[in-house]
Amino acid sequence: MFEGIKNSLSSRVRILILASVLLTGLLFCVSTYFSLNAVRDAVLKTGIEDAFSGVNQNIKLFDQLLYSQEEGWDAMFQEKLPELASYITEFDVVPSDLSPEMLSSIASDHGFSSLYIVNEDLVVVATSYAPEMGLDLKSFSTEYTDYLREIQKSGLVHVDRVSTSSVTGKIKKYGYYNPPGSIYLINTDIDVLDRLRDDTAYDFGEFLFRDLRNNIKEENNLVDAFDLFIITEIDRWSMLNEGGTLDDLIASRVYDGESEVSTFEENRTIYREVMLPNHDNPGVKFVAAVTFNDGVFSDSLVQNTAIVMIFGLVLSLAVSLVLSSLFFGRNFVRRLQLITAGVADMARDPTFRISVSGKDDIAVAAGAINELANQVETRERNLQDANQGLERKVMERTRELLIAKQ
Repeated sequence: MFEGIKNSLSSRVRILILASVLLTGLLFCVSTYFSLNAVRDAVLKTGIEDAFSGVNQNIKLFDQLLYSQEEGWDAMFQEKLPELASYITEFDVVPSDLSPEMLSSIASDHGFSSLYIVNEDLVVVATSYAPEMGLDLKSFSTEYTDYLREIQKSGLVHVDRVSTSSVTGKIKKYGYYNPPGSIYLINTDIDVLDRLRDDTAYDFGEFLFRDLRNNIKEENNLVDAFDLFIITEIDRWSMLNEGGTLDDLIASRVYDGESEVSTFEENRTIYREVMLPNHDNPGVKFVAAVTFNDGVFSDSLVQNTAIVMIFGLVLSLAVSLVLSSLFFGRNFVRRLQLITAGVADMARDPTFRISVSGKDDIAVAAGAINELANQVETRERNLQDANQGLERKVMERTRELLIAKQ
């Protein structure tokens, strides 16, 4: 009788231990999954910030080099715009009598691409570009309207930094002049890319509007694509990819005050407002759009996660075969708890490593987790080295271009 009771109790204990081991294995797998994903998210966040750090450095360089090129154009506007305005007044006709063809010829003769005559209500009443006839400049933004009102009063030439055409998205540089005593504001522009080609600065233009963008992608293995947009209340044009546009909803959100808009889950893209230190056009904001590719480490991470989870399941089943050994049961649970706690510590401190002695499956699982952490740490260090290499290359290229310009 007592033997039967003993056997019954023994069977129940075995079942209880088996259930406990299987539950521990399941908890180990779940804990491993979430902990490794926490590590992955932390590394990805670091990679994104490192990428944007490189992007910001390149944007500042872009702004500085473009600003140095614009100084010569500014002098041209200051000289030629009053001459053009004086030439128009010699016709002694109302602006609406001047045809687009005639205005186009006048603009070209004075070194400009387009010409607009704007009345006191800031409406285009004559232009060399017919599609913009009747354009109301007040529709751009309140800041821009106030800016034009000040120009109307000043009687001086005002030249903007490079921006884009609201109608075509072409990269332009605009100048304004309201001759003293006139009710009309003269607005001219130059096509920036065409001017760079005509000024035999083709290599400089290619570096600014193509190579700089490609360098960001090539030097950071997390970046798939990059673009820089200039936005106002109504414009969403690319500064690097002429004619390219930003999604209206994203542009509106940034213009209305959101410093960052993420569509990372949908298309791996983050849109972040950035500053161009030398750019002060009124009513304008800039948005850097960076599309990421985390496949450089996610495939390895998923593979190692699967390996660790399979080890957890195998270990749980293996333990069930030696349930009769109380010592082994206690030892197994203790060591398994060490691994689980170690993974949690690793998520908080990427430099932490799990220390489990022995040559059994538990030690192998601990070694696989440590190896995964080493791979993640190496990837992060490589990203930092790549960014430092980018900085050196950009500075070397900058010096070469500045020397070439001299």
